[in-house]
Amino acid sequence: MQKEEILRLIKETIAKTIPSGAKVILFGSQARGDAREDLDGEYSYFTE
Repeated sequence: MQKEEILRLIKETIAKTIPSGAKVILFGSQARGDAREDLDGEYSYFTE
């Protein structure tokens, strides 16, 4: 699976599962841009 396809699926999943108005933050090696292809991503979401 290509990176673009993975990102699209992540965005779709977030849109379906995270409360409206929440902020989603990607952190760790994926956010820094130095992740290996076999690593997962770390996400947090915050609501008011």
